[in-house]
Amino acid sequence: MEVIMNLLLVLIGTGGHIIPLLPLIPELKREDFKVFTVSRMVGVERKLVKDPDLIITLYPFLGPKAILALIIATIRVYRFMKIKKIRAVLASGSFGSVPAIVAAILLRTPYFLLELNRIPGRMVRVFATRARAVFVALPLVRGLKGRVIETGLPLRDGFKELKAQGDYILIMGGSQGARFLNHLAIYLSERTDEPIQVITGLRDYEWMRKKGDGLEVIPFTEEPWAVMRSAKVVISRAGGLATYELASCQIPMILIPYPYATDDHQRINGDYYVERSGALVIEEGTVEEVGDQILSILKSKEYIRLRMRTPPVDGRDRIIHEVKRLCLVG
Repeated sequence: MEVIMNLLLVLIGTGGHIIPLLPLIPELKREDFKVFTVSRMVGVERKLVKDPDLIITLYPFLGPKAILALIIATIRVYRFMKIKKIRAVLASGSFGSVPAIVAAILLRTPYFLLELNRIPGRMVRVFATRARAVFVALPLVRGLKGRVIETGLPLRDGFKELKAQGDYILIMGGSQGARFLNHLAIYLSERTDEPIQVITGLRDYEWMRKKGDGLEVIPFTEEPWAVMRSAKVVISRAGGLATYELASCQIPMILIPYPYATDDHQRINGDYYVERSGALVIEEGTVEEVGDQILSILKSKEYIRLRMRTPPVDGRDRIIHEVKRLCLVG
């Protein structure tokens, strides 16, 4: 096999930052890329990232020590990229991607960014201008300077042709969990006989396991499609990854956007799916207020009509095509 390019994949951040990049690895290798990975191997990264080629340290996040850690991490990535002759970098919008992006700029190496949300995050906004391209999951509501290509998100193989035909109400808090949703799950379980599964997040799992009588609790799963298969409706935040994956399978969504998300980007994500008949959005209030609205929706079976008219596509092929086109052709 003749390697056409050495590429560095930045696997740092939350599950939402890392998971969309993982399906690209086998596809890139099939296209004769040699893929290197960098991670911190802390938190959820330990579960998701397998044998990274480079491990960096990036903490604390504030103060002089944070600046020093950032400089040291950038130097380490710079040296690694030079030794391995990295010819392209692909990263999502996490703060932890900064050392690799800065190293790429210093080495004049093309880099690509992946944005999950309709309002780009701060890191993507800062570095978009110099990027060879920014790949976006959905049409942006706020423009970016630089080349923007709507590719969709890479989808994991488990989501291909997934048809949810279960009886469960699935409540998803993501890799970090969502305490409000966990409290909501308890409230609902006390007021309905319908079976409820909850992905609690690692932080709240033990607490929920002890308190959530009548709930099936899962701390975190690397195979969410296996859980979604049993769902008739999913209650979730409106993060870019979860909503895209759910919509791709046409699973009915009741979305509760995180009200303190930067630039209110979760609400804007949710509105996109509401406009396309894939979701209902409920604004966060008290657990009782939100819980009663959901109980009403469940009783009326209003969620049954929620189906995306045109489900989102798997963005793997388009992203790899654009990386090859823009790096090998220019």
